[in-house]
Amino acid sequence: MVCCSSRKAKRELYSSIDPVTGSRFLTAQGDLFKPTPNAVLVLTLRMGFGHLRIAHCMASWLEDQESYVYDLLAVPTPETESLRRLEKLYSTVSRMASATGGPVEWAFDKVLTSGTANTQSKLRDMALKLQPLMQGIPLDLTVIVTHAVAGHIAVEAGFKKVINLVVDNHAQHFNAVPGAINAVQAGALGVAYAKLGYQTVLAGHWVGKRLVDGIRSDTARRMQRIRAKKPRRLIISIGGAGAQEEFISKILGTLQPGMTEGAWQVVLNCGDIASTQEKLTAAAKQLDGLDVEVVTEWDRVLEIWADDEQELACPLALVCIQDKTKAIATTDVLIERCDMACFKPAEIAFYPVPKLLIRRVGAHEAATAVRCAELGEATSELRTVAEFEQTLTLIETTDLLSQMNRAVLANEDQYLGCKRICQTITSGTKLGNN
Repeated sequence: MVCCSSRKAKRELYSSIDPVTGSRFLTAQGDLFKPTPNAVLVLTLRMGFGHLRIAHCMASWLEDQESYVYDLLAVPTPETESLRRLEKLYSTVSRMASATGGPVEWAFDKVLTSGTANTQSKLRDMALKLQPLMQGIPLDLTVIVTHAVAGHIAVEAGFKKVINLVVDNHAQHFNAVPGAINAVQAGALGVAYAKLGYQTVLAGHWVGKRLVDGIRSDTARRMQRIRAKKPRRLIISIGGAGAQEEFISKILGTLQPGMTEGAWQVVLNCGDIASTQEKLTAAAKQLDGLDVEVVTEWDRVLEIWADDEQELACPLALVCIQDKTKAIATTDVLIERCDMACFKPAEIAFYPVPKLLIRRVGAHEAATAVRCAELGEATSELRTVAEFEQTLTLIETTDLLSQMNRAVLANEDQYLGCKRICQTITSGTKLGNN
């Protein structure tokens, strides 16, 4: 239940250029928000990092178009505080489920895979109460949403064109928005939504422009590093809720022999939660005989692996940055330069890079792991440390990493989801129906 006070949200909104992404964000201060009728609003809600990351990806394709990114938690209002409580609840429960497993994880999984029509109806009721968040925004703007709650708010507020980027590969009423154009990443997902009564359009995976533009050159560089027997560069990214800190601490121990021998170089993005950063740093420093660098400045992040011929001085680097936009961008920047990435099978799992997919946070993410493994560019979900260790052995002793790189190239057309959405807006091109 979301309860909001009777006090109205501020009608005046402001915007400013984000120095990290280069996109224009709606903020509590800056230039007065005065969009033209052709402007595009990318509307999101931070629940972890995934939804905000997709908003950044979409904005990167709109760089030649007047566009704004609006995180519904960004401008303080009574309604924002209601959403912030939901975010805190999600973060707390996801961390608890991941750490304890058993009945808590089972119950959490049931909630995240039971997004029924009744759940959707309750979301729409909640959206009616949250409409003040959209005051001051002209209703004729095109709105692209990266969270179903944001989509319901936009539709209930009366926006004429709303495009909902369906965020994961598990079909349920919760992720669909009636009254919006629901765009999916895979054809099979569209079929699953059709069984639920929704017509969708097929776009492709939600990936930023820079990564898409670099698919061929980045893959060629990775293949060259394999042939030259260079150390394997691995970026590990913890989710924005910090739910995997215990599991990731354990797999660092599995990677320790390879890091000590110089076979692996690892950068761990610890997210933006201070308590998670502290726990992961403490765990890393307990690894015997291993030098660890703790990175706290954005300029240093930009230096990591910037020179393809220069490896890190320490085999393990932990990025501990407080700003959420920089924390998200850390992974996006380093994915370009790494040989392999490691994270849970969430929204980022569809990025064009060979991937180790580790234990999910919520059963709704299982279908994403299956999809990525079928594409050949990722492992199946590695739910235990033993499975992770066995897969490391395969990477070290077989041609698996090269096979994944070849799959990335073969799947090049799959990563154009954001580009195709952008084309529908700027040129009127229609997406294919499922």
